[in-house]
This record gives sequence, structure tokens and C-alpha cells, in this order.
Amino acid sequence: MCGTVGHVTGLGVRKRVLAACITLMLVPLCIEGLLRLRQFVKHGTLAVSPYKLKFDPKLGFNVPVPGKSSRAIWINSLGFRSPELATPKPPNTIRVAFLGASTTFCGEVSSNSATWPSQVDRALRSKWPEATFDYLNSAVPAITLSQSLYNLMYRVKPRQPDVIIIYQGDLTADTRKLAEQQGLLTGRINDPGDLAHWSLTWDLLQKNLRRTSRLRSVQNTKRLQFDASMLDKGEFPRQLRELLYTAKSIAPVVAVVALDEIGIELVDP
Repeated sequence: MCGTVGHVTGLGVRKRVLAACITLMLVPLCIEGLLRLRQFVKHGTLAVSPYKLKFDPKLGFNVPVPGKSSRAIWINSLGFRSPELATPKPPNTIRVAFLGASTTFCGEVSSNSATWPSQVDRALRSKWPEATFDYLNSAVPAITLSQSLYNLMYRVKPRQPDVIIIYQGDLTADTRKLAEQQGLLTGRINDPGDLAHWSLTWDLLQKNLRRTSRLRSVQNTKRLQFDASMLDKGEFPRQLRELLYTAKSIAPVVAVVALDEIGIELVDP
């Protein structure tokens, strides 16, 4: 009798352990499923990211995959977040190229038409209805200023732009270097790891943990000390001048977004 009771008790324990294991596996799967559903409702895709980037060995950085689109983000056959372009450029067409990083790619907005390059295109068409315009948004999320030069040379220049508008507020390389020198920043930056490419749950969890950690670090340590002259000695001014000179050699009109006035200014390098 005791043996039978012991056998039943052991069987019950195994069932509870098995149930606990199944629960531990199902809970993350359910969370992942709910997050993917939210992703679909918001962006029209079940993928971890609403857009897909692929490493280009010639450029040395990731660029949008041509033709890969979701409901919110449509990438044309040339890899730009903008309408298809006629190749070669039609006669009497004014082609406007936008150059920048995530703030120009506008990955968070609801559609291509909601990006600020698209709104500039509509404003140009409205102001000069007798002219023919088209545009390309060549921006790449997380691209650096030095990488924008390659983006300009190899992806934008062949499209024969007449106007190049640059919004590249990439001071992060210089400010990060200052932060490292002052002991405020250590370790690798924004390295999501392989798991984040497969799990939306892990991707979001990792981003929020990193944000919480950095906020706690800011509260418990001194702030970054810098002045304009320190940044003037960094790489940003030199790289921006090089980008502007190169853009000017490609298109007759070059403009940069002026953050202090929230407008666009023509520049002459």
C-alpha cells in the first residue's frame, strides 16, 4: 500500500513539474505572440522590425533591402523609402535627394507619405505646379556622417539629383568619445545580439533594460562636460564639410536642415 501511495505521489510530482515546464515555455510564447500581434496592428507586419536592413559589402554598412515593405514602410526597388524612380531621369524633371539617418528615414511614422521628405516634395509641387518633381529618400537608420559620404557617392549620385537636402545631426560619435574620455561610458553600444533579431520580446526587453540602466547611471554620476569648441575639434565639422563639398560637385543646389530655425538653408561650401 505504501509503495502504491509513493508511486502515485511521485507521479503527481512529475505531472506538476511537467505542467510547470509547459507553463514556463507557453508564457514567453504567448507574450511573443501578443507583441507580434501589436506589431502587425501598428506596422502591418509580424516581423521583429517593420523594415529590413542588409549589409552591403561595397558600402560597409547596412542598407534597406529593395522591395521589402510593410504597411507603414515601403522600400522601392532601388532600396529607398520613396516612390519608384524612372531610370534614367526623365528630361525636365527636378530630382530632389534626401540624405540622412533615422531622423530622415522616419521609421516611426505611419506611412511613406508621412515622412518629412515626402512632405517637402508635396510642398515643392504645390509651390511650383508648372514644374515636374520627383524625389528619393536615401536615408539609412543609424548611418554615420562618414558613411553618408559613401551613401551619397554610390547610392545617390547615380540617380542624377538636381537638389540634395542633408539632415545629418550625427554628433554622437564626438559626444560618445568625450563621454568615454570622462569615464561616463564604457562597454559596447547598442549591440542587440542575435537573439534580438528573432525575438521581439527580447528586443524590447533589452532596449528597456538598457534605457533604465543608462538613466540610473546618469542619476548616480556626473554629467558630460563639454563646450562648442570641444565639438568643433572633433570629426563632425570636418566630415560635414567633406560631405557638403562632395554634394556640391554632384548637384547644383545643396541644402541643409537648420535646426535652430527649423527650416532648410541653401549652403555654399
